[in-house]
Amino acid sequence: MSYDDDDFDPASLYRTFADVKKAPAPKQDNTGWTKKFNTLNFEPHESTAKFQFKHFEPLEIIQPSLERYTYTTEAAISAKQSAVNRFDKRVQRKRIVICCDGTWQSSVTGLKNIPSNVTRLARSIARSAEDEDGNIWQQVVYYDAGIGSGEISVFESARAGGFGVGFVGNVVEAYSFIVNNYRWGDKIYCFGFSRGAYTARAVAGLVTDIGIIRPQDLHDFPDLFEEYQKHDNSFAFRQSHHYREWITGVRSDSPGKAWIKPPREAPPESSRVVEVIGVFDTVGSLGIPELTYTQSALRWVGKQMGWNHGDFHNIGLSPFIKHAYHALALDERRKPFTPSLWQYPTEEELSPPQPEKPSSELQQFYEYVQENPDGTEEEHKSDLMKAWEALVKAEMYDQLKGSMKFQLNGTRPELQQVWFPGVHINVGGGDNSPLNGQDCDYEQIALISFAWMCERIAPHLLLNSEGGDLGGFAADAMRDRANIIRAVTSEKDFGQNAFSKTLYKGLEKVGAYAASMKTVSDVVENGWARGVIVDSFAGMMKLGKSLNRTPGEYKYDKAGNKPGVTCETIHPTVTFRRDKVDGYNPPALAGFKRSNGPVQDPDTKEWRYEWRKEEVVIPEFVINKEDIFSRRLAEQDKMGLPFLRSVDDELRKCATV
Repeated sequence: MSYDDDDFDPASLYRTFADVKKAPAPKQDNTGWTKKFNTLNFEPHESTAKFQFKHFEPLEIIQPSLERYTYTTEAAISAKQSAVNRFDKRVQRKRIVICCDGTWQSSVTGLKNIPSNVTRLARSIARSAEDEDGNIWQQVVYYDAGIGSGEISVFESARAGGFGVGFVGNVVEAYSFIVNNYRWGDKIYCFGFSRGAYTARAVAGLVTDIGIIRPQDLHDFPDLFEEYQKHDNSFAFRQSHHYREWITGVRSDSPGKAWIKPPREAPPESSRVVEVIGVFDTVGSLGIPELTYTQSALRWVGKQMGWNHGDFHNIGLSPFIKHAYHALALDERRKPFTPSLWQYPTEEELSPPQPEKPSSELQQFYEYVQENPDGTEEEHKSDLMKAWEALVKAEMYDQLKGSMKFQLNGTRPELQQVWFPGVHINVGGGDNSPLNGQDCDYEQIALISFAWMCERIAPHLLLNSEGGDLGGFAADAMRDRANIIRAVTSEKDFGQNAFSKTLYKGLEKVGAYAASMKTVSDVVENGWARGVIVDSFAGMMKLGKSLNRTPGEYKYDKAGNKPGVTCETIHPTVTFRRDKVDGYNPPALAGFKRSNGPVQDPDTKEWRYEWRKEEVVIPEFVINKEDIFSRRLAEQDKMGLPFLRSVDDELRKCATV
């Protein structure tokens, strides 16, 4: 049975064990329920206990013996009707898109601004799309302005941005949006920049660790979220007694056995899948950069004043995330902006061992143990935990190895993390320098990283364009950038600082000075990653520390990095800029040398250029023929197209040998 079957009953997707009449307990076989259950070391008593909690699971992994439950109360009938309303297949399924902007970045203030790449993306997603099977999807976008943005005072903005105030609220608000809009079969997408990237990753972590609860359970969600933040192994959080009690409820010992904690529906395993997550330069542990001693003191003061930024959040790459893309800034050297890279899931996470018993049987066994205490109270709690852990592990196995249409189908997550030239704001976009008359590249590099991201997500989301493809989309984006430049060059040049502007404007007014029009060089207007990169380690930022980034070498640090496979590549614009811009030699690549020709990957057998420093090897990203957006940007530069053709020719020669 699948979601698209004509005779499909949506209510059957979930089973409810509250207010239901249970069939007799499983019959004993030769091994017997009175003997120790395989892998679970305890002996339950035979009983005909009633199920007294709610649990939900996709029907396709429920064995026929579990379909004997019948609704016996009005509440249960109402619940069934609610399930039908939630899963009516006549309603179009949705792609729910979460977009989280960076600190002090916002496109919803009413003030003139340069949009960040997250804003560009949020505004570029089509409202509906048709997939390869002819199904129509709604594409619903949630946009979250960055921390410290909005119409607030300068002090409030600095407080929010510096202390991360609002971060937890942003995570919960985005998750609540998903909960309030999710229907079975919908897909989740998360995007972000800077701390917004951390927010997006934390939201995705919440979805993959817990799943998507019912809207009516949100009023109790703070209790679960508080425990979740305390749990440093989020991947195993669902096996914890905190999660178990939140789902199954807790009864009092009084004769009436009233609920101390009410039972709730457990989210189906399929709701834990995140289709795509794409981020631009995730920075710092908890999205709050590593701080200097002075800032640490201020952070302590903030904590005493209740400016709490939250506890643990999972920003790792879960096996329940299908596609992950990360654009990184090679030339950023502010230590507080140390990037947080992804590490590929471990083999144990990707391929959990097959349980000795199916989840349907473990489900029955857990319910049996719950209603039939054996031994002391502590022994019963221990038995419950063993049974619960076994059940959750089996359900995770079903999801990762299952065959339902909307499950992962046993495929491995895709991870791409690419280094681009430029500092933090260059890669994430949203540099307001053009509006302030300051030197900048007018979003030249930002558009390159944006093109890369769009090409990665195009197979999964439909983007708006006049031409209906990425070629038309590229033309739209390039025209928007040209409009930014045109607006600047239509103004008179009175200098960059406030004093000179006031002085020369006054002199011109009395006829003592004639200001020329502002100009933008051809390298900035039409170049391919050749525009000026303004060092972000300047001004007040020099009060902190500097730290060059270290591609391919991130280990344990305060930004949340750890050893592991990171799937890093270096974008070819790094090579192009190094060759074409005098003096460009990124400190982050000190000791690295680019290969003279393509090198074959021993695993994939693909040919690529590579960067090597002793034992550290980072492949160069390949711009394929299908990457129309990226190629259009390169073609603007009179030297860009010959460079790409040269790379194409060398790769083609090697592939045909």
